[in-house]
Amino acid sequence: MYISRGEANTKVPEHSHDEGDGIRFIMDGSMVYEGIELEQGDWMFLRAGPRYAFEVGPRGVLMCYCYSCCCA
Repeated sequence: MYISRGEANTKVPEHSHDEGDGIRFIMDGSMVYEGIELEQGDWMFLRAGPRYAFEVGPRGVLMCYCYSCCCA
């Protein structure tokens, strides 16, 4: 399990996580994933393997995430 912070308006390029399914919980700020803005309290589920990208919102983002763990 990890906690990370993204700087405002950062574009995270397309990438994948092959280590297992994953889940991200937005703790503060926001991010846009597949045209949907995720804000504090929202979460996203990611299957292992497919490539994806996202953009950090104007206030930055603080998120908790894990891959191939009990919560995914």
